[in-house]
Amino acid sequence: MATPATPSRIKVTAVSRTAIDIFWSSSGENTTYYLLERSADGGVTWAQINKLPSYQTLYHDTGLSEGASYCYRVRGSNAEENGPYSDVACTPTVTHTILSTTHRDTTPATLQRGDLLLAMGTPASLRRYGKGSQYQVFTGGVDEPTWGAVALDQATALSGVGLDGELAYASGDALAFLPNADGYLKNTSGVLSWEPLSAAGCWSLTGNAGTDPDTDFLGTTDDQDVVFKRNGVEAFRIGKSSSYGA
Repeated sequence: MATPATPSRIKVTAVSRTAIDIFWSSSGENTTYYLLERSADGGVTWAQINKLPSYQTLYHDTGLSEGASYCYRVRGSNAEENGPYSDVACTPTVTHTILSTTHRDTTPATLQRGDLLLAMGTPASLRRYGKGSQYQVFTGGVDEPTWGAVALDQATALSGVGLDGELAYASGDALAFLPNADGYLKNTSGVLSWEPLSAAGCWSLTGNAGTDPDTDFLGTTDDQDVVFKRNGVEAFRIGKSSSYGA
């Protein structure tokens, strides 16, 4: 068996004060297992923490120390040899710091239920984002996130209550619901409606009543033959020159 492929794009994400998720990519070629290693001293010493099957490229590492920094690397393995290591990825676990509410942009009296407090700047201070008539949109940023306010008239949340099995769709500024019944969704100039299978224009397999021989017909509206098949084989054809009945 050849040398296992080298894992790539290893990333680590702190998901709590004591847990980190590790992700990586690999073709999995010549790989039976992944050997995941962790270092708690910046990569000086390493210890294997798990042996994972080749189809698993994610690991949830728990029981870590809050505030400590951890590094990870991974390599493929098979019955004959271990492959090259991936790059090293390091991250601290999440730490929680209590900031005084007398910091910038907020005091205890101004806080309301549903407000968002975000630590920003160096040294860190709190900024308050109130729900009010607007909501905040995270727009990115590495050292310090950027937030922008979007008026509700630009993106209004729709609400409504339907019954079990009904299909919801936007209708103006509210949600409408299609009935849980046999039929099809019809769009007429942007207006949606639910048409039952028994509605006008549908041909029933069990017979029809009220047909108009001047307007109702079985056939085509273009210059093509009409073909009837039995058991998937053509049994009858009506062409241009065919004529049946009186």
